[in-house]
Amino acid sequence: MADLEIRGLTKIFPGGMRALDGLDLQIKDGEFFALLGPSGCGKTTLLRSIAGLETPNSGQILIGGRDVTRLPPAARDVAMVFQDYALYPHMTVADNIAYPLKVRRVGRKERRETAESVGRSLQIQGAMLDRRPGQLSGGQQQRVALARAIAYRPHVFLFDEPLSNLDARLRLEARTFLKQLQRELGVTTVYVTHDQAEALALADRMAVMDQGRIRQLDTPSNCFLRPANTFVAAFIGSTPMNLLPATVQDGKFEVAGQKVMIPETIRAQVSAGDTVILGVRPEYVSVSPTELPDSLTGTVRVLENLGVDSLVTIVVGDLRVQATVPEERVPAVGDRIWLAPDQRRLLAYRQDDGEQVGAPTVAQSDAPARVPSAE
Repeated sequence: MADLEIRGLTKIFPGGMRALDGLDLQIKDGEFFALLGPSGCGKTTLLRSIAGLETPNSGQILIGGRDVTRLPPAARDVAMVFQDYALYPHMTVADNIAYPLKVRRVGRKERRETAESVGRSLQIQGAMLDRRPGQLSGGQQQRVALARAIAYRPHVFLFDEPLSNLDARLRLEARTFLKQLQRELGVTTVYVTHDQAEALALADRMAVMDQGRIRQLDTPSNCFLRPANTFVAAFIGSTPMNLLPATVQDGKFEVAGQKVMIPETIRAQVSAGDTVILGVRPEYVSVSPTELPDSLTGTVRVLENLGVDSLVTIVVGDLRVQATVPEERVPAVGDRIWLAPDQRRLLAYRQDDGEQVGAPTVAQSDAPARVPSAE
């Protein structure tokens, strides 16, 4: 096992595409760390740079305190599981699992024993060891790719969206299995995904990336409950956070001509006349057919069934506000209802840079570079 440190890493592709922009990051020994962000944010470029498959323009990569920035992939002591599993179609399952050991010139008998031992831990055994990848299901191929990485016994696991090719049910099962496996092995793990549900479920900590920079580095819980800026607030969550323009008037927030109370946690950080963006998740908005204290009122426009709950879209003035309600309390389209945000969950962001009110102002030189990026 080993910790992983990134220092000032920059990667610029031909044509000026800046995939990584002076990125700094420290990942702890044995940590399950997720890199989350939309396509083009640079997360896969960062993973490939750690693996040695991309060469950065500047900066350092240290694994266990050893500078590996210019070392070839084989000298870095990392194992990578790719999105398409990258299994050798002409080899048996056992040979695929043991291939890293063959490269190390480990004897045939020891390779077979290791393949069988690792395979058993992942329910790959018996006749399956002698099959070819083309004879396996997607879930079985994914386990073979994991077994190959484990057989290598690396200091760091690198996962590049390894569950994205699985169907929804199998992805949930594989997610649980993968987290349990990482806990048992205790290997430092970097997991790339664009699926925020995966990152929230798996990671000890996570970095939310945008255009080659980290917009928030925190625990999954904090990224969900206290997003540092409007980018993270809008990106994380199965239902997007409500982001509502507001003005401080008469000691309250005015939203679409209506007023709600300013939480005590925010009151000292705003002044009369300030314009902000209020953030509150649909899960933390109470809905009632009768007036609530410090509430907004509007008309139900859209209903979306989420299973146990429904997502209700309400038009408030010229704004759209969403709330989740249990199945027994779903209003009808056209109903007038009242909405009250949970004061403990209400957040405020500056309009100029999108950062949370009270956070240090982002200097122009530190703002995310608005240039094309690539993964």
